[in-house]
Amino acid sequence: KETNNNFFQHDVKELFNYLFSIEELTEDEKKNRVKKFRKTQTTDHFKKLFINTLVNIHSQTQGNIQERVAALFSELNYDYLIFAHLHSPYFRHKIFALKIISEFKLKGYDKYILKLTKRRNDVLHSEAIVTLLKLGVYSDLKFLTDLKLKLTLWDINVIVKTIEELEKKDLNYKLLLDSTIPEISTLGIIFIRLHNKIEFKNDVLLKLGHPNDLINEEAFATYISFASNQADYNLLIDKFNLAPPKAQVNIIQLMKLSSDTEKTIQFLNGVVLNMPFTQKIEAIRLLLDIDFNIVAKYKQSEDEIIRQSCLHVLDINL
Repeated sequence: KETNNNFFQHDVKELFNYLFSIEELTEDEKKNRVKKFRKTQTTDHFKKLFINTLVNIHSQTQGNIQERVAALFSELNYDYLIFAHLHSPYFRHKIFALKIISEFKLKGYDKYILKLTKRRNDVLHSEAIVTLLKLGVYSDLKFLTDLKLKLTLWDINVIVKTIEELEKKDLNYKLLLDSTIPEISTLGIIFIRLHNKIEFKNDVLLKLGHPNDLINEEAFATYISFASNQADYNLLIDKFNLAPPKAQVNIIQLMKLSSDTEKTIQFLNGVVLNMPFTQKIEAIRLLLDIDFNIVAKYKQSEDEIIRQSCLHVLDINL
């Protein structure tokens, strides 16, 4: 390994001279450079070090340099090494191969990678999912609806982050939303919100109050973001008790847009009298803008928590 590392340091210098050279090399010069790299890479350990370097440079560059990296990678022909690692019994080898396939968008591996998405190792199946997303072979995300394993919160966050980085908007939103797998349905709701697909507003409405906490939370977050008229505000008031705490706070804050002052005051009074401390504070804060006399009444309340909530808001405003 020490000998390999010494050779590797020399090759890295040669690599950077080649990739960042201002002058364009002739085809013969390129072939000679590839031969030199191939000649020094006598072990798999050395090759893996070199591949990791290429992956890192390719992911952090653009334009001509990135094209040179991709061309060099292709010329060095690491297919057998990638195949061996992808089919290795060791998870770390599989993940190494997946990162290469993902970065250089290598073709021909997608069917086997699809099988890896069903493995029980969380890291492995997450990496396999991300690889398929980056390869774009299942652009509508239908393959997610066929997964047998439950997606973790980490999986959901990684999928959302990857789709946003790829700027993919051609998703089958309805397919995801209607999935019987709660985590997949949750993804559909999240993407509907992130991509402002307001045409699915009524579909999201049907998910409000869903028994699954993830679906319920994202459905309320999405419907609140789409709310634009008095009918929406009234509906959210009616569904308020079904909403998770964070959504309840957002609903209260949304009521500043309501034109039905009487209904809004009635709703906010109910929150002050019946809901936990955080929701009480938000309701009192909004009531302070609507009718100070109501807040003054709560300042004298016999309920200690209501008095504390009121004083908390008044202290902030002072």
